[in-house]
Amino acid sequence: MTVLTCAITGKSITLLGEEIANSGEAKVWRTNQNGYLAKIYHSPTPERVQKLAVMIANPPTEPNSHLHHVSFAWPKSALKNGQGDCVGFLMPEIKDGKELIDVYNPQRRKQLKLEIDWRFLHTTALNIVSIIEALHAAGYVLGDIKPQNILVNNRALPSIIDTDSFQVINPKNGKVYHCLVGSEGYTPPELIGKDFDSIEQTEVHDRFRLGVIIYQLLFGGNNPFHGTWTGAGEIPDINELICQGLWVNGSTNLIAAVARTIPLEIVHPEVQQCFLKCFNDGHKNPNFRPTARKWLEALKVGNDRLTICGRVDNHYYSRTYGKCYWCDRSTNLGVDIFPGVVKVKPSVVVESTIFAATNTLELVKQEGKIITVVGQVANTRHLSSINIFFINFGNISSLVNGYSPFTIVIFSEGLKNLSNSRSLTITQLSNWVGSYIKITGTLEIHQKSSCNTPQIILKDSNQISLISQNEANNLIAGNTNTNTSAAVKQTQSQVSQPAVSKPQNQPVIIQKSGTYTNTNTVPTVQPTQSKSHQVVLSTPLTISTQNQAAVTSTNSLPTFLNFIVVCTIEGLLFVLILVTINYLSFSSNNPQTINSVQTEITKSTNQFTSNIKGVAFTVKSLHYSGGDLIIRVNIQNQGTTSVRFLYSFLDITDDKGRTLSAMTEGLPAELPPNSREFSGAISIPTLLLDDVNKISLSLMDYPGQEVKLEVVDVPIPIKPIQSQ
Repeated sequence: MTVLTCAITGKSITLLGEEIANSGEAKVWRTNQNGYLAKIYHSPTPERVQKLAVMIANPPTEPNSHLHHVSFAWPKSALKNGQGDCVGFLMPEIKDGKELIDVYNPQRRKQLKLEIDWRFLHTTALNIVSIIEALHAAGYVLGDIKPQNILVNNRALPSIIDTDSFQVINPKNGKVYHCLVGSEGYTPPELIGKDFDSIEQTEVHDRFRLGVIIYQLLFGGNNPFHGTWTGAGEIPDINELICQGLWVNGSTNLIAAVARTIPLEIVHPEVQQCFLKCFNDGHKNPNFRPTARKWLEALKVGNDRLTICGRVDNHYYSRTYGKCYWCDRSTNLGVDIFPGVVKVKPSVVVESTIFAATNTLELVKQEGKIITVVGQVANTRHLSSINIFFINFGNISSLVNGYSPFTIVIFSEGLKNLSNSRSLTITQLSNWVGSYIKITGTLEIHQKSSCNTPQIILKDSNQISLISQNEANNLIAGNTNTNTSAAVKQTQSQVSQPAVSKPQNQPVIIQKSGTYTNTNTVPTVQPTQSKSHQVVLSTPLTISTQNQAAVTSTNSLPTFLNFIVVCTIEGLLFVLILVTINYLSFSSNNPQTINSVQTEITKSTNQFTSNIKGVAFTVKSLHYSGGDLIIRVNIQNQGTTSVRFLYSFLDITDDKGRTLSAMTEGLPAELPPNSREFSGAISIPTLLLDDVNKISLSLMDYPGQEVKLEVVDVPIPIKPIQSQ
């Protein structure tokens, strides 16, 4: 048994049992200090001891302290032996973490029985980037970014280990302590073959490594430099490929995609551009590689545009791609890297109601429903840089109650479909100005900083058709935006995929034994369940009630639900909202199918708003739409300083302590001083809410961490009854 001394506290630190990790430079041990491990060097050098002293004196800010999460295993104190010599350091233990390769590699996930979907991987990438941005902001260069040095827990929260290998600069004298190691496949071309002992690296070099890690997360564990060699002779090794800038989406075809290669087009166009800048433009000029901040912005947009597949409950895909790539891949290759339960339903006919494209106020009420819109095209627009085409039915600057005119959005996949099936080109689509169009699809509300836009995304050429003016007038005249069914019908195909059993519907890492083992530097531990927040009110509150019926039905039974929204700032508890929501449950004798159940908080003299340090937050409504529970909120900053939020840090748990995945849309990353009121939405897939009665939300501003918003024990509305 070895006993050392903590240099900061003077306490004895005992190394327990046998080492849990052993590398060429050090061993890692458990200690008698709960939550801490010891890293003991084989041969500590004066240079290493000095570097440790600088790191301990200048720790970076922990970006996830509000989540009680350790983002990096930073040295906390030097450890000294009986002679007073520094032999290593004390660091926090990373619990419940899996190596990154176990998370993104489909074969490893299958072996370890980890249930992870594509949205989980998007969120993991987003969180890795946010942590690395914080480290870069503190002046550190990671140097050896690789999957073995990143652990991920079941909330998609990463932790970076082996931090003592970072490049460190002493802020007092400018002395550079170099990163002495690098990993094949992650080293940027300008550093390959160079002596790391003498090179001062910058965050520009980390940008390349970060791009490789993100690519592996989003593209099935594949390395961007792997593919079929079409050049002469044997395929060069990976270092040579990196030096020549040869990758599957490069400017040459020397590295070609294979059948299992996942196309770049499946991710959001902004994420696509980051990859192209990293490996194409960045090969010519490393400064062109996206910064961690640029990656963060692109991944946030990409994450918000993910939607769940209508066939397999573990499939998520980007709305910009227009369809579920994973279903197509499974059909073509016979392998599903995100297996889930197939939602088998009989073929049904969905009848849609016809609406005039100019009737904006009626259109916005149809969010989440399949409808048909008829109107005359006012103008079109093609964003060639990201290949998105817009068909507008009015002047986009003409707003009605904050809504711009109806728009048809066609992403690259939809344009390809129109080209293949109807031979329609961008020029031909642009010539539709003045023509009359009929389109059927799901009405969405796209939220922007300046306005909200009712839109339908065109995914299939059968959704849209050119019609005459008389036909348009007759359709609208015969269906004056009532609930009368129209003749336009859309058929949902029956799914014939084999079902795969799934223990839970949450996109979380699951281990059959109930333990979550860290295979690298941490012992096996039992996962702890998150504690639910408790709210104690010392004085009674006046309750203002607005009863809103979600649907009208006979023999309806009133159901009363209450929820409390609280905001904790600097240790003080403020009650934001106490609302009584009354909505009508659906009678079993009512033959009508409920398309959406909504619980709405209407404006009154008593606004359900909290104004804390000038930041006003209002909860507007909860309703189901398109397979998600939608929580609509407004937020405004009337203070004198800006406030930032990083919504990837939004923590949502159910009444059983499980973490739920969620997406946000329309909420600004930064609220400027004296801002206007922003409207946004938080969406949770209904698949995660099967046995959930209440949810709790927690969000803190970033990086100041002075404002903490908590929504505690929110009862969720009754799910809509589906037609059989």
